[in-house]
Amino acid sequence: MNIQKLSKMPLLTDFNRVERFYPGGKLLDEWQGLPIQTDGHMTEEFLVSTIEYIGTGNPPEKGVSCVLLPNNEKKNLYKLINEDLEAFLGRRYVKQCRGHAGVQVRAGDSISRLVIQAHPNNEQARNFFNTPFGKTEAWFINGTREIQGEKPYVYCGFKPGITREKWQELFRTQDIQGILDCLHRFDVKRGDCFLVKAGTPHAVGSGCLYIELHQPCDITLRVERKRDFSPQPFTDEQMHFGPGFDVLFDCFDYTGRDREETLADVFMSPAAESVSEGAAIYSMIAYDKTRDFSMKKIDLHGAVTLPEFGGHYLIVTAKGAVTLEYDGATLAVPQGRGVFIPALCGELRAAGNAELILAYPFLAD
Repeated sequence: MNIQKLSKMPLLTDFNRVERFYPGGKLLDEWQGLPIQTDGHMTEEFLVSTIEYIGTGNPPEKGVSCVLLPNNEKKNLYKLINEDLEAFLGRRYVKQCRGHAGVQVRAGDSISRLVIQAHPNNEQARNFFNTPFGKTEAWFINGTREIQGEKPYVYCGFKPGITREKWQELFRTQDIQGILDCLHRFDVKRGDCFLVKAGTPHAVGSGCLYIELHQPCDITLRVERKRDFSPQPFTDEQMHFGPGFDVLFDCFDYTGRDREETLADVFMSPAAESVSEGAAIYSMIAYDKTRDFSMKKIDLHGAVTLPEFGGHYLIVTAKGAVTLEYDGATLAVPQGRGVFIPALCGELRAAGNAELILAYPFLAD
């Protein structure tokens, strides 16, 4: 099938599970309807990704998504986009995206708290890690479970009074309880949405099936040497990714807020954009919250024409299956899958009983 035709149709991505240090994955298996539903270390699904995976194991295509073509072939999404950048990304995104989709989406499932971490911002990513994008991210809590009687939770943001010097000392002594005490902890439920800007200390806790939107970056800066789920301590390289610990601590944002201020900053409440007989469309993250991406949620109970956008975007079936109707054709998308929508794709209608997440790239100049 020629590139021009592919750039005018929604592109379903293949399964793309990757291995992480933290255990879990059973809820991912259930969500995607896989026959084996068990916990292990295949705990993240790179739903729509053009970036290489950084981690253990050797996943196919190094974590880059493959799209499923109508002739039953598969094609690397990054390579496909780079065959015609303007057609797939949109004119405004050609130079700034550097050949990548401007937003990525993955899903994860944890039965243990992830390592306390942060990510570089755009400038730090360019200066210290030789990559064009930092990593602001957002979590949509898509499912939960209690682990050993503990309710699902996340850590996000420094409390007031945390200095770089204090943070470095807690790191030096590996005072894990002291590290945790520096951050706010929030219980979560399905449907909650958190925006985690680059530099913000954070960790998804146990019992969370989450859909994560993020910039095209997989650099994670860690401050815990060892967790109970890691057989060996993290190496220096696995903690700072090359430029050293001074840079690692430079990348944390030490702005402290009380609990209410933090919640107001990171918790995203849905704002209704339109309600019709077939669907309700909500803005979850608008560009006035971050320029790095935006997010909508559609509660679908019939059919609706998807909002127009002057560029590429992504769709995830968070709950239920959907049929996408385009140019006289249809694409069936099961629950738990990702779809790349090229810039040249015309009017798109969604039909079914489902909950959809729409992820849009950064606000282009």
